[in-house]
Amino acid sequence: MRLILPGNCGNSPKAQLVIAFNEAFLNGNFSSLLDMVEEDIIWDMVADKIVTGKMSFERMAKTLKDSPLASMELYNIITHGKTAAANGLFIDSKGNRFEFCDVYEFKSAGSKKIQKIKSYVLTAL
Repeated sequence: MRLILPGNCGNSPKAQLVIAFNEAFLNGNFSSLLDMVEEDIIWDMVADKIVTGKMSFERMAKTLKDSPLASMELYNIITHGKTAAANGLFIDSKGNRFEFCDVYEFKSAGSKKIQKIKSYVLTAL
């Protein structure tokens, strides 16, 4: 599994959290993922489903690992206050390509835990 990062994230603590979150997701490191989210996490997978709570988040993340990722590239990570966003491309183990944008909301600007995620995913050409 390979993670390709944008070159401009070195000085933003929130960007580093987003990188760590995506790296944990890519590698199936569920204990790290769970450490990075609030108990009342809300994961809105737009036009698909909404997952509420840490246990439901864990079940959904593990379900998604049934189609493991081969690689992920983060094109951009943007942060401001208690919000961050990342967009990029991931390729699953079957070679299917998906463009995505995730918008993260933290409990506060100083928080290191994600409270909400809104995920937009489209099949890439």
